[in-house]
Amino acid sequence: MASAGYLLPFLNGIAHIDVLNQRFGKHRVLGGTAKIQSTFTSNGAIRQFLRLADGGTIRKC
Repeated sequence: MASAGYLLPFLNGIAHIDVLNQRFGKHRVLGGTAKIQSTFTSNGAIRQFLRLADGGTIRKC
């Protein structure tokens, strides 16, 4: 990480925050929330209810 960099983790939950704070410094670890509403369709695709640029469907891996 750059000496003036920040860390924005995209992980589920908050248990990792203490570890990141200890490793990189509390002043460098950012946080936030995301509201994601989705479901699986009958063919296994993920349908996201909030619009995406590609029409709201992401293929299941």
